[in-house]
Amino acid sequence: MFHLVAFALAAGATAQPTISLEATQVVCLDAVVVDASGRPVEDLDTSDFELRTDGASRRIDSARLIRGDGPRLFALFLDEYHVTPGAMTERARAAALRLVDKYLAPDDAVVVLRPLDSLRAISLSTDRARARESIRAFEGRLGDLEPRTAFERSYIAGDPARVEAARAQIAASALNALAIRLGTMGEIRTSLVVVSEGFADPPRSRRDALATVHTVARSANSHNVAVYQIDPRDRVAWSGDGSDSGKALRALAAETGGGAMSSGPALDAGLRGLVTDATSYYVLKFGTPSQPTDGRFHPIELSVARPDTELRTRSGYYALSPSDAFRAARAARAEDVPRPWPVPRRTSRLINPWFGLSRGSHGLTRIKMVWEPADGVPGAPSRELPPAQVTLTASTAEGEEVFRGVVRPWEFGTGFELPGERPEAVFDAPAGRLLLQMSIEDGTAAVIDTDARDLTVGALTGPLVLGTAEVLRARTALVFRAIEADPASIPVPAREFSRAERLLIRVPVYASASDVQVHAQLSSRIGGVMRDLAVDAREGSDVRHVNLPLAGLAPGEYSVDVIANSAGQQAVESVPFRVAP
Repeated sequence: MFHLVAFALAAGATAQPTISLEATQVVCLDAVVVDASGRPVEDLDTSDFELRTDGASRRIDSARLIRGDGPRLFALFLDEYHVTPGAMTERARAAALRLVDKYLAPDDAVVVLRPLDSLRAISLSTDRARARESIRAFEGRLGDLEPRTAFERSYIAGDPARVEAARAQIAASALNALAIRLGTMGEIRTSLVVVSEGFADPPRSRRDALATVHTVARSANSHNVAVYQIDPRDRVAWSGDGSDSGKALRALAAETGGGAMSSGPALDAGLRGLVTDATSYYVLKFGTPSQPTDGRFHPIELSVARPDTELRTRSGYYALSPSDAFRAARAARAEDVPRPWPVPRRTSRLINPWFGLSRGSHGLTRIKMVWEPADGVPGAPSRELPPAQVTLTASTAEGEEVFRGVVRPWEFGTGFELPGERPEAVFDAPAGRLLLQMSIEDGTAAVIDTDARDLTVGALTGPLVLGTAEVLRARTALVFRAIEADPASIPVPAREFSRAERLLIRVPVYASASDVQVHAQLSSRIGGVMRDLAVDAREGSDVRHVNLPLAGLAPGEYSVDVIANSAGQQAVESVPFRVAP
């Protein structure tokens, strides 16, 4: 299996990283190698492996053996919607219990989950009694369409075809969320065992952001999770005519470096292989050739020059998307910044501030700040008066104060109607690090909290750089036309919106050449690129506009990626946001 490690970026102190088209993406790939008896082969090095990606031979930079002498991580997904009641359910229970009782070591951690279980309750544990109890309570419901919960009665009732499609969607979404959650529990290989007869991949439209089996594969590949299927049916029931319901899950297992097994005589061999895979494997590191940040799947062919061996690995890797590259660049830049400051860092839970960068005057960088009160924090003490204003002080690393002032909160209407004091701070500063200190006050000017953070300010120079994207929101056509016509409209700090709103995203694009090309795309956090978006260039302005109505989007997480190309350079500005239910 693999996970993306880094992305080499063109150097330069900019607010938004400029990505050279000569960039190299570094990939880590997990590979399991066993001999003819199924025993791990543990004496290989880089010269023993041969790698091809996209049909071309690639050099492997390192091959490191991981021997799991400590706890291993396993998840059992009991797909009640896709296991037949009666004999198939008994087989499914027996197979899951055999894995837990015979093959897991006492210190191995395991979690057992069903499609409608709360993902918030996911907790890996060595408590075998709890795992056995969950397995013994499992009941297959394939073909039984009777709703048993309020959720099922409300959302997945109807004709049989509609119910089956909804159940497939629920199973895929739960698997996807589980794969992502497992990926946060450690850096070692995690095994996700799906006990299911299988289901057809849920249908997907361009406007649908819900998960599919393809989405699960992408999440598992990106989060170090290998998927295995236990089918309670005999292997002879696996039809080869394309109608087999387990086909999609077996393909998922193959793509993620796992495997598929039936509950027949070969079950023990499959379970032994599953545990062996988690115990001993190689991590290979290699660099990919220069390519765009397309976020697409790229096939891998890996072989080992050792006779009588079997190698299992993933079938490919996903390239970074523009938003992935943006986040990786931002994280890399943050790691390069020295940390000592005279003021301890502190993030207030009472406000949500936003800071944006654009070109200022006399070679300086312009900083804009807006904020809004944060939603209530569960368990936090309530206050009689909410935050009413923030006193902001900005200082350079040398201690020079570049701004001090009072900033009112952003509110609806202030984006285009500007009576009195504007709810924003705007000032210019030199490139470098800024210390931002905020004194948060209520309506009586009493200090109720403080916030201290640092901001890396780029010079916004070079052949191609982007400023920070500004997001403006509108709930009516009249308001949208007003903010669209007014370049002084104030952006919002929020990144969660309702489907009744329309967004206007403004991105400053600075290019020394005249052939700059700018395009934008809407991406789902779980499904990759959804569609291209129109980019409006205004005459005489460096700012590009993207108009995005939210009415057609399902609740979930998305990003708008604005991508500029000019003179052999590429720059990306990513705007993540969430559409609320």
